[in-house]
Amino acid sequence: MEISEKYARLKFSQLNGFKFANFLEILEKFETIENFFEYNPKITHGKLQQGVESDKLDDIPNDNFVVYGEGNYPRLLTETPYPPITLFYKGDISLCNEQNLISIVGTRKHSSYGERVTKNIVEGLGKYGTWNRHTSS
Repeated sequence: MEISEKYARLKFSQLNGFKFANFLEILEKFETIENFFEYNPKITHGKLQQGVESDKLDDIPNDNFVVYGEGNYPRLLTETPYPPITLFYKGDISLCNEQNLISIVGTRKHSSYGERVTKNIVEGLGKYGTWNRHTSS
């Protein structure tokens, strides 16, 4: 996938009112999301989610996110009904295709209690799983 298409998919994922089904329909009609934006240059004006600035999306490092359709996109996510178009990550994204997986999804505004409990759970799981061999890097 071309880097320009990757960033077009990132921008698309931040639009209000578009869902995964829309994404697939647009790909079918325009072949790429980049073509969709070229054909609809004004689509992002007023359509981005609150707090998202279009010009700032281009500043996100290429190795901090993966988009649907990329070779390194997590295989199991493609099997869900509504996979995220963009997935932001830290670390080695290829580990998402390992057999023993644990995913922890949280909020940006977590409580100290939630953080403490999550750390305890993760540390406990790390003592028993083969997956903890991947945690050191």
